Amino acid sequence: MLGLHFSPFSDQLAIKFIKIEKEIVDISISRRILGSLSGGTIEKNWKILLEGGLMEARNGKIDLARHILQSLVYHCGSFGAVYLEAIKFEEKWGSNLQFALDLCEKGLSRNQRYGPLWFSTLRILEKLHSHGSNSVEIRKKQESLLSDAEQYLSKELLWKLYLDYALFLDKKNRLQDSRRYLKESVISAPDNLRWKAWIAGSRVELHAGNNDIAFKLLQNSLDEVPSKQKPLVFVEISQAHELLNNIPKAREFMTQACEKSKQDWKIYLERINLEMRCGCFAKGLEIAKEAVSKYFSTGRLWASLIQLFHSDKESISKGLHFKAFLLAIQEVPKSGEVWCEGARLRMNPFTKYYDLNKAEEYLNYAIQFTPQYGDSFIEMLRVYMLKGELHKFHDLKKICINADPNYGMLWFYCKNSPLEGAKDVWKRAKSIMVNEMCRMKGLYENPRYQEQWVELMWTGLCEAIWSFTRNGTLDFNSRAKLIYGSEGLIL
Repeated sequence: MLGLHFSPFSDQLAIKFIKIEKEIVDISISRRILGSLSGGTIEKNWKILLEGGLMEARNGKIDLARHILQSLVYHCGSFGAVYLEAIKFEEKWGSNLQFALDLCEKGLSRNQRYGPLWFSTLRILEKLHSHGSNSVEIRKKQESLLSDAEQYLSKELLWKLYLDYALFLDKKNRLQDSRRYLKESVISAPDNLRWKAWIAGSRVELHAGNNDIAFKLLQNSLDEVPSKQKPLVFVEISQAHELLNNIPKAREFMTQACEKSKQDWKIYLERINLEMRCGCFAKGLEIAKEAVSKYFSTGRLWASLIQLFHSDKESISKGLHFKAFLLAIQEVPKSGEVWCEGARLRMNPFTKYYDLNKAEEYLNYAIQFTPQYGDSFIEMLRVYMLKGELHKFHDLKKICINADPNYGMLWFYCKNSPLEGAKDVWKRAKSIMVNEMCRMKGLYENPRYQEQWVELMWTGLCEAIWSFTRNGTLDFNSRAKLIYGSEGLIL
């Protein structure tokens, strides 16, 4: 506020203030700041106004937010970022994808070299296709988009646009067309990024059942990848073997990835996830202990350790799961994933730590510290249902959609397509949680089920837990979703 007194039109200070005031749930001064700009030129203050529009959306004033964004589009159309935020807003809160596509086309007509708009346009077209729009017309627009992109986009971006379209074609079971654009992606990719295109090609071939070709493409990737990123390709090879139910080979390559990785804690996380997907929780626990000792300031690893303790009867009886949680919040007090695991401990009705009020408190910390972690929102649904506070669903939904989470075991479980936004995942998660809690309500009220259920409460959806224990019997697509949805390190 002192800075704004002396520099009232500073973009950086005003935006920083708006973001800070949001955290204390009082945006009155932010609104005054926006009002004070009414006499100035929109082109000069567009960044502040853009942040103000997003602030109003977060506060539930959707019509006002749309009005601000559309005014910016009209007056500041030469700034690609304005169009991009308006498009994201319509995806998140709007109900008319055609309007979002119109914004994409207008934005591209004025900002041909602004890369993110090309990817947004392709994504909107894919969504329209999946929502049942005229597939022939959509295909023509997609082909035209890629043809125009060749004139304006650099190779550093064009190869990725080809790649995204190739993966879309693969989802539509158009293998030959997908291969054609994968070839274009490989040809146009910069030397240091071509390995990612080979990996995408291997996934397409695995989906088509051409396993030998898939592993040849993975070998191409391994030959071309920069040495620092070789562990990522080993992870991908491991996952390909896991997808084909060759677990010994999967473990072999995952171990190599860990050995060659010097500083990437995510490789250890993938190794832990592999053992969990195989139902080998004891082995996963040993790896988690080793990982935490190496990367003791990484919340994701601590969360895995707590989760694995919480899946073992003996550890629960000794209280090791709660001791691990207490130790974790000393090391990583602002890790949303750790606080979410703490809430899960508090929601296990078969332990002495069961306390729904504490669970809600922990989840509020989790959402505040790590809003991009989707599991916290899904677990909060469970808390509200157990406490009978269904009226809180509405506000939680608003916070969730604004946060736009992008990872989490339960989040991926409830997400059916990379195209789905937070609103779609929320709707499905709510439906699954309500159905499951209605079926299992008696379980929470009856202690005689303790022996068989105490180690099956480590996450909020038993459906998700069962997908781990019966991984070997899942169909190809369900297994692929479980494997590649866990992290998405590469693509």
